Amino acid sequence: MTLRLTDRERGVLALVACGLNNTEIAGKRFLGETTVKTHAPLILAKPRVRDRMEAIVLASESGPVRPGG
Repeated sequence: MTLRLTDRERGVLALVACGLNNTEIAGKRFLGETTVKTHAPLILAKPRVRDRMEAIVLASESGPVRPGG
């Protein structure tokens, strides 16, 4: 399965993979926390995954992000 994410969604997912919470992601990406919270369900809906962890695993396996990278 391939993840088709926007650049912003990919950036948010990469920071989720690094273990950051919504507030930390907002600060690093210069976004509002509400914007980050908006992207999270969109990221999960695209590959139809159940939670953040499953999205991280799928993303690291398919290549869009590298946890800790």
